[in-house]
Amino acid sequence: MTTRIVYIFGFAWVLDRSAHLDQVGELLLAGLYWTLMVLAFEWVGSLLIRRPVKEILVGWHIEDGFMWPYVLLTYLLSPLVVGAVLRPGG
Repeated sequence: MTTRIVYIFGFAWVLDRSAHLDQVGELLLAGLYWTLMVLAFEWVGSLLIRRPVKEILVGWHIEDGFMWPYVLLTYLLSPLVVGAVLRPGG
């Protein structure tokens, strides 16, 4: 999952360069859309292959060492973080 977090930031950089998002709200909205698309893909795909919900939710337990919530947080905030780094003044 650490590798996934790193490449999410790289992909966010590519998307930020091509999308030309300038406002904080736009960056947060892009992160929100990205997070919702990932969640939809994960849940719909898992349910289509008849994976039990209990098994899907295993990765959400950070107290057991799972990092899935951190990955989702990365999807949500990476456009904003990358946008702030690329254009700190605006």
